[in-house]
Amino acid sequence: MRAIPQKIRKQFKQEKCLTCNNIGNEKHHALVYNGKQVNEVFAIISLCSYCHRGNNGAIWQDVREKSELKAIKEGLGELIIKYPRFNWEQRMLYLNKKYD
Repeated sequence: MRAIPQKIRKQFKQEKCLTCNNIGNEKHHALVYNGKQVNEVFAIISLCSYCHRGNNGAIWQDVREKSELKAIKEGLGELIIKYPRFNWEQRMLYLNKKYD
């Protein structure tokens, strides 16, 4: 797990869990680039502890993919510029077909 810098933590508001609308008291790094978690505001998603750790201590696959889809949609322009070696648009289209 990668620590969230204080500068980014200050930008978070009290948000609801992405999947169940409970209070999201845990943060999930939804995107990984080059083997490292992306530390950007749009790439860190609020989840409740059950959705984040409910699968015997691991995140559920559908929750992980929905988090990834939300993060890509919110930061697509920045992802293309800062993290160019991955096809973010193709991944977004795949996840859109799967979940929307």
